[in-house]
Amino acid sequence: MTAIRAVDHVAILVPSIAESVPLFCEALGGEFLSGGDNDETGIRLVHLRLAGFKLELLQPLRKDSFLQRHLDERGPGFHHLTFFVDDLQATVTDLGGAGFATTGADFSASVWKEAFLGPRSAFGALLQFVETTRAWGERERDITLSDVLDGRVVWRDYVPCIREETDGSPPPDPVIHPTNEPVHSVDNVPTDPAFPPAEGLLRSRRQAEILAAILTDPDVEFPLSGLARRLAIPYSSLHREIERAERYGIVKTRRFENLRLVRANVDSPYYASLADLLRTASGSA
Repeated sequence: MTAIRAVDHVAILVPSIAESVPLFCEALGGEFLSGGDNDETGIRLVHLRLAGFKLELLQPLRKDSFLQRHLDERGPGFHHLTFFVDDLQATVTDLGGAGFATTGADFSASVWKEAFLGPRSAFGALLQFVETTRAWGERERDITLSDVLDGRVVWRDYVPCIREETDGSPPPDPVIHPTNEPVHSVDNVPTDPAFPPAEGLLRSRRQAEILAAILTDPDVEFPLSGLARRLAIPYSSLHREIERAERYGIVKTRRFENLRLVRANVDSPYYASLADLLRTASGSA
């Protein structure tokens, strides 16, 4: 039998988190815990503590967000229920053995492994099962609810952080990857096994700076957050460029604990010529 460690939260989909604050925070006394924007999926979320329980408010930020499609088709309301488990693989196996096949299983990040039981199997509810190495019930002291509602907080490797952008402008739209698979979480982005043509890969000085740092030091695996600080580039911008480079097969990424790491793909047919070009351009040849 599946062992549930905790019922972590109920998620409610709303068209505007700001408009839901008078009910959930003011009238019902919800205490802000955490929140932020996922620029890849176009979702803003807020975690609240209510009478010892956690409530998650979800809001789509773009028309192409899968939550916007859900909102258009079904309207606001209950979205999912999240259970914490000690062993996600055992949970998936146990549920399957009991005749309940899970979907969307992702074991790539130890900080957040997840699988889902769809509404058809769970009597109309979407159930999320999570194995995590992080405590999610503590208040984030460096951010406020106002920071989240004003778009100043972004999720980076499962941690809410104040954006580097200081001009108040919204983040640029990310590269959208068409897929028929359901998207459930950050970093659930498919990559093409074949290498696309290289035309158009280097289209800006920023791209060149990022690739120069990675390709000219192929033995090093860089945390994305550290690379963004080193190059003084907003994390969201760096993340998009890394995703683009990975689709071209120029770099490889992986998860380790709560970090996303990137390194040069020395097996790429473009690696040698690109690395030489970037070394020359940067004066390190």
